[in-house]
Amino acid sequence: MPGPGSWLFAFVVGMAMGGFVAGRTWSQPVRDVPEIWVQRFGRRRLWRYLATFAGGFLILFAARLAGGCTYGWDDEDMEQAIENALVTNPRVMSFHVNTSVDDGVATLTGTVDNLEAKRAAEQEADDTLGVWRVRNFLRVRPEFERTDLEIANDIRDALRRDPYVDRYDITVGVHSGVATLMGTVEDWDELRAAKKNARDGGATSVISQLDVENGFGTG
Repeated sequence: MPGPGSWLFAFVVGMAMGGFVAGRTWSQPVRDVPEIWVQRFGRRRLWRYLATFAGGFLILFAARLAGGCTYGWDDEDMEQAIENALVTNPRVMSFHVNTSVDDGVATLTGTVDNLEAKRAAEQEADDTLGVWRVRNFLRVRPEFERTDLEIANDIRDALRRDPYVDRYDITVGVHSGVATLMGTVEDWDELRAAKKNARDGGATSVISQLDVENGFGTG
């Protein structure tokens, strides 16, 4: 329960005080009382105040009961919720995924053996209440060694699926698991997305020889 020194307590008290001040300083009195209310309870203000308070209380109580309010839902709760979701997801449950949450930012680390598992883990974290960003550092390590051709094909497939990358301007080469990207990208954001796709495709490391047409983006 929030104490007198908490911001939530001040927020609630501030709303009540603001409503009182607004009601006292408004130049025109509010007279839009529903006719059905007048027929049943008359025009007494006390009844309206009590009914308004009771209705607001029931709404807040129902929201907390249904879990629709994030009060008390902290990083530890989000982390536990992500872990619960991962152990029940058939794509991820067989892998050990480390999770941590800091100020609503979820970080995933560990190793999985396929790209679908990595994406499924990220989606579970992203769907968790309170999480606004996911940092997916899961490494894809296949159970069986793949050839450079298979890795290259998976990288091309990842580039093809990414709407932020023009795959026709990027050439992919793989040697001993190391991917080399050549060609042209529009900005630094596209370059970063292309490198991420290469890692998602199974490359152990990525060498970028991509030319950036302009300097816009986050790099």
